[in-house]
Amino acid sequence: MSNNLQIVKQFVSDFYHSKPSDLKTLVNEGFTFSSNLSEFLGFGYQLNIDQYLEYSNHYYHFLKARDQSIISDDGVVFTVRFVLEVAAAKNARLVELIGLATITTTIDGHIDNVQICHFDDFAQYKRLRELKKTVSLFAF
Repeated sequence: MSNNLQIVKQFVSDFYHSKPSDLKTLVNEGFTFSSNLSEFLGFGYQLNIDQYLEYSNHYYHFLKARDQSIISDDGVVFTVRFVLEVAAAKNARLVELIGLATITTTIDGHIDNVQICHFDDFAQYKRLRELKKTVSLFAF
């Protein structure tokens, strides 16, 4: 297993099973995270590491990734397919988001960029919006 693959696996795993602050050691100084979901939730579309950690700290308790697969043709750019379950805090309803993450690594073994692409034509985003209006979706 390549060093970059190990870094990507650790990054993906730590987001869901550890404190997001642990991720800071895995990324380079110019790290960017881009996601329509982060924009939808009010954090912006393209985040630097500090903005990403703020975003992650709010939500990682309520997210569970399943059916993850990581592939790469060159050991530098990785594609992660995932199903993300988002739990509603008060009524235990789940929203599933299916998507791909493209994770680009550097030669020195750091993550440079994470680009998230969710599928479903935002149908689940609309459901998230409705849940957010009716219940406390995420308890801060």
